[in-house]
Amino acid sequence: MFVATHFAVPFFVALAWTRRDQPRLRPLPRLVTATLCGLFGVLPDCLNVHSRLDERMNSTTHAVWPVLVLLALMPLLGLCLRRLPRVLVWGVPFAWLSHLALDAISGGIRPLYPRLGPVGAFYIHPEWWVPIDCVMLFALYLAYRQLILAMREPNGIPAPAPA
Repeated sequence: MFVATHFAVPFFVALAWTRRDQPRLRPLPRLVTATLCGLFGVLPDCLNVHSRLDERMNSTTHAVWPVLVLLALMPLLGLCLRRLPRVLVWGVPFAWLSHLALDAISGGIRPLYPRLGPVGAFYIHPEWWVPIDCVMLFALYLAYRQLILAMREPNGIPAPAPA
């Protein structure tokens, strides 16, 4: 999978989570929270840039160890910073885990690197990665556009288009 998909999956999950968990949350904090979760979905590839798919097999960023660290640190950070949204506390580890899951179904990872061998396969063939990313980019554009339009309205809900 490419960057847009790794960003979009945690972004949309966080966006839906904030809408369900905090329905009165204004559009800007909702956008910032979802964007931070999306960035953590891309972070494993940013921390270990790989030009070939087999290089991610020898990477600690594509193993479960960072997820375990985030699962330990984020709740502690949430306790220290009481205003930290619950969506971020649990969304950040989920974002990293979603990256691993997407990579597992698109070529495989070594989740217990350096111990265990590869897990996963090409369940999503590489020829579909670009079309999937294009759809994700379009969906992200629509979501950002909707949230930006909502920020312009006084009650945070975009006005319906004139008929």
